[in-house]
Amino acid sequence: MLKVLQAGPGNGPRTLPCVEEMGMHFVGNNHVAFDTQSLGFPSIQSCQAVCFQVAGGIFGFHDYKGAGGVGVDSEKAKAFADWASKNGTGDPTHGVALYGVINQTHQYTRDHLGVQDWQSMLLGVAQELSFGGPVYGARITSHVGKSDSLYVRFDLIGNDVRISYKRWSKMEKNTAAAPLNPSDQALLRPAKSSEIDPSMIRADTRPYVAEPMKDYEYEDVFPVRRKDPGKGENLHIVSAKAIVQFR
Repeated sequence: MLKVLQAGPGNGPRTLPCVEEMGMHFVGNNHVAFDTQSLGFPSIQSCQAVCFQVAGGIFGFHDYKGAGGVGVDSEKAKAFADWASKNGTGDPTHGVALYGVINQTHQYTRDHLGVQDWQSMLLGVAQELSFGGPVYGARITSHVGKSDSLYVRFDLIGNDVRISYKRWSKMEKNTAAAPLNPSDQALLRPAKSSEIDPSMIRADTRPYVAEPMKDYEYEDVFPVRRKDPGKGENLHIVSAKAIVQFR
């Protein structure tokens, strides 16, 4: 049964704590990460924020659609599942639910084909995770302009997940802070030819591998904060009725 926490009595304040004080993970383009409590996804526009709730925490996958198609979806899902099986303190063999959050129609359209593609992508991730439980999707359409990106956040509260968001134009990466580059985070990238059997390379794609952020020299992970330092995050909470169940 789907239960998404709402703001109100017993569920905490609508203004969430300052993220920089929480030590949470922030999941950039094609990053995967694990956190026992919270994951933040900067700048979701044509991307999807994927969250796998398990016993002991949440795994995240920022599905960046910069290139490729179904073949790339499959290879990234395999790399995410492989990474999750070896990292974090949560137990991916005891999954609870899989969530995917998209921004309006930037990645998947509202028609039958678009919804079918969205569902197939998430079910493909679930298959690679060997997860047979519930799979949910949330399409964000309110409090967001047509061309806006989003900051999406998942919070594990007891046995429930709270999904919240804000227009990315009101948020920012705090690049003045020390880079986080946590050990429980990696970048999914196409494997180099020297890293794989050449027979595994196809015309449209190749296997993906997870490179730890602490070892990746071209990109740093910074905490996210509200641009206006006088305001809390004040994120919008996604209601249960805005979430569809794909399985």
